[in-house]
Amino acid sequence: MRLWLVFSLERLHRGEDPVPSLDLAEKDFTRALEVQKRSVDAYLGRGNVQYTRGYFASRAGGDPLPIYAAGEEDFRRALELDPGSTAARIGLGNLALWAGIHLDATRQES
Repeated sequence: MRLWLVFSLERLHRGEDPVPSLDLAEKDFTRALEVQKRSVDAYLGRGNVQYTRGYFASRAGGDPLPIYAAGEEDFRRALELDPGSTAARIGLGNLALWAGIHLDATRQES
């Protein structure tokens, strides 16, 4: 499991806001991309941070769709750089699944 995710879940478990851990992770992945613009791992990492951030936003009653869109961009870029990336395909699938769950829930509330 990625360390940034462990920190975020630990904060959530303690009743604290997990977002600061996600902010740090996102900054680290963005810095990595400034140094190595073609880093598939950095795009995957930042996409996973956005996926996790969207999940937490949804749980808090926020709209995760713009956040998921940012994650989708990173997963698609990773896939451009490595068309065989299973991790990028899984990330895109997870985003589509959770975006659909969110949309279904908002429709039921209406």
